[in-house]
This record gives sequence, structure tokens and C-alpha cells, in this order.
Amino acid sequence: AQYVLNSPVRDIEVGDDGVRVEAARQGEKSNFAARAVVIATGFGSRLAGGVGLGKIGDFVMGAQAEVETIGVDEIEIYFGQEVAPGFFAWLVPTSPPKALVGLLSRRSPGLYLKRLISSLLAQGKIVSDEAEVSHRGISLKPLAKTYGWRLVVVGGVAGQVKPTTGGGIYYGLLCADIAANNLHRALEADDLSARNLASYEREWKKKLGRELKIGYWARKFYEHLSDKQVDRIFDIIKSNGIDEALLKKMFIK
Repeated sequence: AQYVLNSPVRDIEVGDDGVRVEAARQGEKSNFAARAVVIATGFGSRLAGGVGLGKIGDFVMGAQAEVETIGVDEIEIYFGQEVAPGFFAWLVPTSPPKALVGLLSRRSPGLYLKRLISSLLAQGKIVSDEAEVSHRGISLKPLAKTYGWRLVVVGGVAGQVKPTTGGGIYYGLLCADIAANNLHRALEADDLSARNLASYEREWKKKLGRELKIGYWARKFYEHLSDKQVDRIFDIIKSNGIDEALLKKMFIK
């Protein structure tokens, strides 16, 4: 296998006899030929749309920055319409005293993050409110179609992401494994037709489809809750010991 790094893909052309991939390599255009292609670029890529698979139907924007903390050694999660309307924010220690602070929001995530950073500074949890903010989108619904003639789409660009939290590592790895198995069979059979590669989508949707649908409607429901309603839900969860049960399920297999 040959790995070509630092070479952003600009275009994909699918033909009857193969796939041509155009990339920018060391400032110059390079073309690569292959029998099939896997699009796994993460959210925001135009490549899936360029091969006729459309766009993600719903998404949210995230904003995040690295800060220096004071006495923060555990992950902190924040809720509230004034903090991250309809979603949540986080402060996650990485390499002490460094931490990542961020949030998700359908509107003005950068503005809400600046407010959160100012609040953390006022609380004495961080050293400074000077931070470089980065932005990225997160899919909330999968692509309507994640396969085509000589190609499959995997991960964030396919919308294989948890709608409740925006996490996509587990889903992405699971779907990548399914894609690899289906491509292996298709290559061995020399049948890279869309009809044959449709088995990839059937398989990953069989494993994750129901969970994604439930998660999406839970996400939409949560976005319409008031702060008081959210507090009430957490009170019920804690009073019934559901929080401890969830933690045990997460860490004890």
C-alpha cells in the first residue's frame, strides 16, 4: 500500500473502467487511478455531493478552544439556554493545566463560547480569556445514500454520528469495518456496481439505523425543553439511580 499524505483531494471522477482522483500534492495537481474509492473526509466535504450523493440533511456547528485551567481535574459539562441553547458545553482537561472548552449550537457558537470562556475566567477556573477558537460542523442525520458506482462513504461525511452527543468515533470505526468487508467482497467478485455495494448501506443501517433515528428524535425533543424541564429530568435520573447505572454500563463490559 502507498500512503500519500498532505494531499487534499479536489475532485473524484467515476467511470466505467475505474475511478480518477485529483489531489493537490506539494502545490501541484496529481491524478490517481483506482478501482474504487472510499470517501471518509469528515463533515463539510463537497466530494460526496460531487459524485451525486447529496448533502447532510441536518447539522450543528461546534466551537472549541484550548485554555489553561486552575484546579480543574475532572470533565465538566454545562447545560442551559444561555450557555449552549438546545445542546451542551464542556471543559475537558487534557495535559494539565491545559484543557479544551467548547460547545455545540445551531447559531453563533463562537459568540456563546466567548461568553462561556469569560464566565470561566470570572469563576477562577481558567487563567485567561485569550484563546484561539476553531469551528467545525457535526452531522445530525446521515446522508440519504452512502454508496454508489465504485464508491462508499464512511464516517462524519456520511452522517454516521450520534445525534445526541455529536460523537462519531465508534460509529465511524464500525462502519469502516463494514465498508472494508463489503469492498473486499466486491473487488474479489469484480463487481463494483452500485447495486452490489448497496449491501454496505443495508448492513450499517441494520446495526445503527434504529439507534440513529431514536437519537435524532431525542435530540429534537431536547432542543425544545426549557432549562427548568432539563433540570427536572436530571433530578429524576439522579433520584432513581439511573446516572450510576449508566456509568456502570459505560465502564463495565
